[in-house]
Amino acid sequence: MICLLCTAFAVTGAGWSIAAETFRAPGIGDDAVLATIGDEKISAGQFRREMTIRSGGLPGQFATAEQRRALLDDMIRYRAMVAQARAEGYGTDPDVIAIFERAMVTMFQKDRLQAPMENLDVTNEEVAAYYAEHRADYDRPARSRAAIVFFKSSPLATPEKQQELEERVTTAMKEVKDLDPSITHFGPVARKYSEDRASRYVGGVIGWLIKYPNRQYKWEAPVVDAVFSLSEPGQMAEPLRTEKGIYLVRLVEREAASPRPFGQVKNGIRHQLMRSKGELSDQAFKAGVLAGINVDVNQEIFSGIEAPASAAETIEEQRPPQLPAG
Repeated sequence: MICLLCTAFAVTGAGWSIAAETFRAPGIGDDAVLATIGDEKISAGQFRREMTIRSGGLPGQFATAEQRRALLDDMIRYRAMVAQARAEGYGTDPDVIAIFERAMVTMFQKDRLQAPMENLDVTNEEVAAYYAEHRADYDRPARSRAAIVFFKSSPLATPEKQQELEERVTTAMKEVKDLDPSITHFGPVARKYSEDRASRYVGGVIGWLIKYPNRQYKWEAPVVDAVFSLSEPGQMAEPLRTEKGIYLVRLVEREAASPRPFGQVKNGIRHQLMRSKGELSDQAFKAGVLAGINVDVNQEIFSGIEAPASAAETIEEQRPPQLPAG
């Protein structure tokens, strides 16, 4: 049975409706029971909050009694379903409890951490000190722009074919020396000889290689090492012989490492330090929670629990047997 707060409604026709002045009347407090659905109750305050949430801050929402009554009916239906679900035992369902606990912990963490997080601050002195201590981390790394001429070879090539290849390489190197001194790439030599399609028609230029530690490059290690060993534009390394073939490598342009000014990186440093302080605050909060409760782990049982099967193993186990041939 649903009972509505009598002073809040007026009977119209066959049903209930909300009087236009009901929720503007100062005499109705938030604790007043607006509706009772079995053992469930909806207070005037809950209804007001729901109107505020659903209006999205837009003026004129729920201005009519019909609109407000439609909202109340929706809330009543929802509370009725809550009551029925509880009656059928859903309140003790492990999955439901898990969802509730996750929501509860999320709100608990938010409430406990919000104030400390809002009070976090990073001073200008801290930012400057971090920059001074980690100055090298903010340097622009050296980078080199290179060009190649690639001669494809095979370990199965006959001595005659290998000799022909070596002669082509020698001829190409001579033609490079005859190029205009202002050309630092391979120009027409790449178009004539190179078997690298991506760079062949652009003078053999393969773009910039940035000198980062442990960086992975598209090109073979000897090629990369040769590029970084060259210091002057137009300089060419000795021919490189790899499993794939022979490379001519030339430096097109080089930029040395350079420091990034403090003004360019200070905002990023401040954000990084704020994030670090936030993580420390979060860790301290979690440590405090654990410190206030007794925790005992049965190491013997823990050691005996195996990891779940991988997805591939599970799929293989579920795969039906093949039909016999024939």
